[in-house]
Amino acid sequence: MITRSSSSTQALYSVPSHSRRLRDLLVRAGLSQRAAAAELGIGERTMRHYCAGDEPVPRVVMLALERLVDMQRELENGQP
Repeated sequence: MITRSSSSTQALYSVPSHSRRLRDLLVRAGLSQRAAAAELGIGERTMRHYCAGDEPVPRVVMLALERLVDMQRELENGQP
């Protein structure tokens, strides 16, 4: 389920299933919550809330982490 924030037009992912997906992406990217927060330019507390399912994960955060995972895979496979 995708919900929309009333204060923003940015799509938000539903909390329970996407917090699990977020944690999976962190593992696949080899990033701690702290490192991921720094890489994405968001606060550590915010990342903890996303991972715990306390707050909806913004779509841009999921997309950025998915891209980081793709980049990691490309580096491992020797692709530019």
